Amino acid sequence: MYSFWVLFKEGSMLLCYAFMLCFYAMLLCYAFMLCFYAMLLCYAFMLCFYAMLLCYAFMLCFYAMLLCYAFMLCFYAMLLCYAFML
Repeated sequence: MYSFWVLFKEGSMLLCYAFMLCFYAMLLCYAFMLCFYAMLLCYAFMLCFYAMLLCYAFMLCFYAMLLCYAFMLCFYAMLLCYAFML
């Protein structure tokens, strides 16, 4: 009877350790999942940043095109002015 009680006690202690190991493994799994989600969030912010840079590049192209049109208008106005002077 005594040996059965000792075996039961040791078995329950081993079971407790097994549950603790499962609990720690679950916590580790949650930590890795949180790291994974944080990494995905970081990639999303990086994509937003690259999209913003692309938007700025298109805006710069648009402003350069407007500047080019302004110079062309100045050139045509200058040609018109020379035509009137002749």
